[in-house]
Amino acid sequence: MREQLQYIQESLTGLSGFAALIAIVLGGVVLSLLASWAVAAVVQRTGVDKRLSELLSRDDSTTRTSVARITGRIVFWLGVLITAVAMLNYVDLGAAAEPLQGLIATVLEYAPRIVGAVLIMVVAYIVARVLRYLIIAGLTKSGLDEKLSDQLAEVEGREEQLPVSKMLGLSL
Repeated sequence: MREQLQYIQESLTGLSGFAALIAIVLGGVVLSLLASWAVAAVVQRTGVDKRLSELLSRDDSTTRTSVARITGRIVFWLGVLITAVAMLNYVDLGAAAEPLQGLIATVLEYAPRIVGAVLIMVVAYIVARVLRYLIIAGLTKSGLDEKLSDQLAEVEGREEQLPVSKMLGLSL
């Protein structure tokens, strides 16, 4: 009888370890899904998705690349890798987890650099928009815009007058 109780106790201990392993896997996948959804939503709501997909897609292409979807998938698979490392470490297979840990460390090492590059692009975009506004406003208020537009219309032989400030502002 005592042997049977010990066997049941050992089985329950093993079962609780298995339940913990299942909890690690399910929790990691669910957290990865939530994180990927959140990142994709942020990218899409800020308008970055639309602007970058226009740049990345060809003009003749009807399908657009969804940057939000791509970043969401990257976050999801990074979360799955972290979950796999946690699972392997839990079952004492640290040697099998070492290559994955190296990959995660490399990705996380470059993450701040990528974020920094994105921030530089955002600042450059804002500066370009401000310069565009200043050029259009300056040429419009100076009266030079009307004179140049009239001369441009005469040279090209057009009746419609496209303001030079708009042409310069669009080229920025």
